[in-house]
Amino acid sequence: MRYLPLIRKRLEKHSFRKISSFYFGKALRNEYFLVAFLLSGILSLFFWRFIFLGESFINNNLSITDPIYKELNIQVNPDLFFYPDPTYVLQDRPFLLFSAKTISSGYLPLWNPYHEGGTPFLANFLSSPFFPLKGILYLFSPLSVYTYYLILCLWMAGFFAYIFSRLIGLSRYGAFFVATTYMLSGYLISHLQWNILVGLAALVPVVFITFQRAFLQKNLSSILLAGLALHLLLMTGNPTAAFVTVLSVSLYFIILTLIQIRQDSRIKIWITSLRNLALMGSLGILLTAVLLLPFFELLQYSYSYKEEPNNIMIDFKRLGADGLKSMAGLFLPHYKSVWFISPLYRSNTYAYQGYCGLVALILAIYALVIKPANWPLIGVLLFSSGFAFGIAPMSALNLVFPFNQVPAEYGLIPFSFSLIVLAGEGLDKIRKNFKPFLFYGITLVLSWITLNFFAGLSRQANWLDSPWEEWRVLQFSLFFFILVILLQYILKPPSRPIAFILLSCCDLFYNGYWVNSPQPKFYYPETFPIQKLKSDKDIYRILGMDGVSRLNTGMIHDLQDLQSYMTLILRRHREFMALGDPKVSTGISTATEVYDSPLWDLMNVKYILRRSDRPIPLNKNFQLVYQNPYVLIYENLKAFPRAFVVPRIQVAENKSQALQILNESKTSLRQVAIIEAEEDKEALEKAALLNASFSQGEVYNVKIDSYHLHKVILTTDLKIPGFLVLSDTFYPGWKVRVDGKDEKIYLTDYTIRGVFLDKGSHSVEFYYQPSSFKLGLYLSLFGFFLTALGFTVCWGSGIRREDSSKESYRGPAL
Repeated sequence: MRYLPLIRKRLEKHSFRKISSFYFGKALRNEYFLVAFLLSGILSLFFWRFIFLGESFINNNLSITDPIYKELNIQVNPDLFFYPDPTYVLQDRPFLLFSAKTISSGYLPLWNPYHEGGTPFLANFLSSPFFPLKGILYLFSPLSVYTYYLILCLWMAGFFAYIFSRLIGLSRYGAFFVATTYMLSGYLISHLQWNILVGLAALVPVVFITFQRAFLQKNLSSILLAGLALHLLLMTGNPTAAFVTVLSVSLYFIILTLIQIRQDSRIKIWITSLRNLALMGSLGILLTAVLLLPFFELLQYSYSYKEEPNNIMIDFKRLGADGLKSMAGLFLPHYKSVWFISPLYRSNTYAYQGYCGLVALILAIYALVIKPANWPLIGVLLFSSGFAFGIAPMSALNLVFPFNQVPAEYGLIPFSFSLIVLAGEGLDKIRKNFKPFLFYGITLVLSWITLNFFAGLSRQANWLDSPWEEWRVLQFSLFFFILVILLQYILKPPSRPIAFILLSCCDLFYNGYWVNSPQPKFYYPETFPIQKLKSDKDIYRILGMDGVSRLNTGMIHDLQDLQSYMTLILRRHREFMALGDPKVSTGISTATEVYDSPLWDLMNVKYILRRSDRPIPLNKNFQLVYQNPYVLIYENLKAFPRAFVVPRIQVAENKSQALQILNESKTSLRQVAIIEAEEDKEALEKAALLNASFSQGEVYNVKIDSYHLHKVILTTDLKIPGFLVLSDTFYPGWKVRVDGKDEKIYLTDYTIRGVFLDKGSHSVEFYYQPSSFKLGLYLSLFGFFLTALGFTVCWGSGIRREDSSKESYRGPAL
């Protein structure tokens, strides 16, 4: 009992209340904790319906309106102002769900068997399955936490923008203005439909932080951190956007060096800076080799939409007057203009992407007019604005490689960031030295520009008769400018920064909230048509037409579709599809409306999906197996099995001859295989032997024992030699073992795989082991080893310096 008072005393001394109050109070006094807390609160207000009510801002209209989901009777909003690029919907969610499912099953998502007859998955940069932040999505149901993941990316964008602003000397007010404005800027808000670009834009401040640190400290640890930041930027999954961002931050670093050289003209400074820049870039590339090497390999064998003439995604490279029209979005974000109406961008989203808020514009111009000091950021602003809006002389970049392959909208990422940071500097200048006449003059000029854009560019001839919905942005803008002037006149200097921050948040909230209006939740359920298809346990492919089973949807439901919607399409597959349907030769998809082609039979297309109002004419080759008010499913009775043996071989001398023979032999592909092996003497001998032993009408069956993501195992029993055809895509990295012995895979029928077999029973194993991935993995692991070793050296030298400093201190004299 005597110990109780002592225990009680200790509990009181170390009570949870005291401990929590001490540490929480200490945290509240911490600047960065407070900023993180305030940014979280602002996002909670901005997205309260999504966070607390569980609503979704992901626009799934393309999927919801798919006839295979029509039985769910989900109502959609037909009058949305913002329509995301179909790329966001048809690639983002299917890629994410496939990555999560594959990784949770214990596999690396190297190969995607669900469209194009199979295609590399990891090599397609947009898949970005290994981006570290996506671990949050893989731990849970990806679509259920998708909204929170995107909001987290916004929070990161704001928090790291604050850190960078403080690093370059902005006050807490100026830095917090930068954080809130960048976090809610038009580019980030308009790309919430696609996690890749949101994640990349969120990491832009991180890259600037590490490069600024590397410039100031010039030590090994800062170089390693900058290389890691570049690695994370590349891992987000958009190489062209990352390319523009890396160029911008490199320009920032170089201008910093030039300014230092102006003060100290030693050549050593220039050499050191270039060396450090090269080391940072090399380390970032080395760490990302596991993605870069497969990606470069894929580029050699693929067709890109950027090769198409007059492609709308590249045509955003505006020159001269068109660039000025694009800049209208800086002043009036939602204006409507015929120059922006297009099948892909029906909502003028390009104009809104560059919107950083009217407050940011005023403050940035104010900072540029009054003794501009941050020349590196000004350089980034000029470079990115010239690229994004086609402003000379930077517009000349749009005509040269590789800039002519980069959509101009990616220039809006560094443009928005640099403009907003300059606006933070302008806010600090107003706090220290407010010049009312200059400030009011800038405000009036921007008001006049806004009115001119509204009346001259964005309105039709009868613009005075426009409805209220199209007037409200202009009215709000005019009210906003008047409010800014009144607040500046009424408020005292200490209150002005807070007023600017609140005004910027209100402006961006007003113009951004309804860009991502609440949408119905949608988790791609297995409806009756999907259940009907999956009830067939055989291995087969489908062909969706008329918008039924939209492209890439098969990835979600484990249904293999011959079609795809990809920014990189395997060139041979595209040409193969164009042989069956010439309309496939254009666009960034391989969608076809031809249902009866011998080439589809070759590719094991067993089921054709069509809308209920577009049935297939009576045909003995197609049997209706399912129908509902929205969908018809036909079985293709002519479809070849996935794997089969042919008794004859025809050898083509080159690629063009193989395509010509394929076109001429469409109806006999069950009996003859076309291979390209003109210089392979062994193949020629085997083909001659096989043709000599040809038995008319002899068809061999093949049993598929196992069909997995990276491995296919088959067995067959041949009375005479034959040639095994597997109607999966031929691609480097696929190998074959016959009875445990390595054999050669031949490019067959222009796009698929084949292997020679002798007489007798055989076990055939196709497996995927891409050399590009293995080499890239070793290089990346080596890069991480060097990085860890470098940090260890830095840590050890830091401890030694600390110990030496302690030893050198002898204490006060006695």
